[in-house]
Amino acid sequence: MRKSRYCLSVLAAALFTFVFSHLTAFADAIWEPSNDFYMENPQDCEYEGRDYQTNGKEGFVVVYEEPGKPEEAGRIKNGKRFYVGFTYRDRGGNVWGAVNLWGYEPEADEVLEDQVRDGWVLMENLARIYVGSDFLEEYEKDFSDYRGELDAYEIKEQLLFWEYPGSGRICGWIETYFNDGDTPAYQYLYTDQDNIRWAYVGYYYGEKGWVCVDEPENRELSLSYGSQTVDQDLYPPQKPQGEISLPAESFGGVGIKTALAAVASVMLVTALLIAVLFKRK
Repeated sequence: MRKSRYCLSVLAAALFTFVFSHLTAFADAIWEPSNDFYMENPQDCEYEGRDYQTNGKEGFVVVYEEPGKPEEAGRIKNGKRFYVGFTYRDRGGNVWGAVNLWGYEPEADEVLEDQVRDGWVLMENLARIYVGSDFLEEYEKDFSDYRGELDAYEIKEQLLFWEYPGSGRICGWIETYFNDGDTPAYQYLYTDQDNIRWAYVGYYYGEKGWVCVDEPENRELSLSYGSQTVDQDLYPPQKPQGEISLPAESFGGVGIKTALAAVASVMLVTALLIAVLFKRK
């Protein structure tokens, strides 16, 4: 009896683990691809952890299910921003980036496999984007000590976090209910060319970035300068051309039929064990 109960517990735990491992978008602080290739070859992948923009010479990029394989997950026009978590170098020396596609809504003339969460794109077809970490490295010498400029500030609606001063991109915000004596840990201060002050937060309830000291909640900041760029060739977006043959629908990198079959098998065995236990009782 105890052995049967133990087996039932193990199977229930296996079912729980299987379902949540394929339904959860983000399990850890560092995003990891959920497709079969990465799961089988994590030791051969290098952490990248930054945003890139699609930039194929033909005006679009092809997203593959696996590096070096012909199966496509979709085709996306140039100019779209995605997070590349890891890279992989194949035997031919080609470098591939694991692109996070979770929640991306393709345009009418783009093609993307249903429910696809990630895929692989040749890094030569991705353009490097100037991001917050680049700003920190480039302007570190211009930072000064934070001296409590925002410690007494009371949030009216949302405290805004910008990727970096002048980026034009709000990367997060904090609502008013966080204001009850819980001040973000501002690390240092930066004064831009318009004499506007910015305070940096390395981490605060999952958010990080720059807060405008002079206008902490203004989404329409008026600045005389814009975002930084990386010196490289950018190709104009074009409608993806050519016919593609999409593989069977995937479910977080695992085929739907395979996933459902595995779940059904576990449920069937669990049901049989329950029936046996009740019969013995």
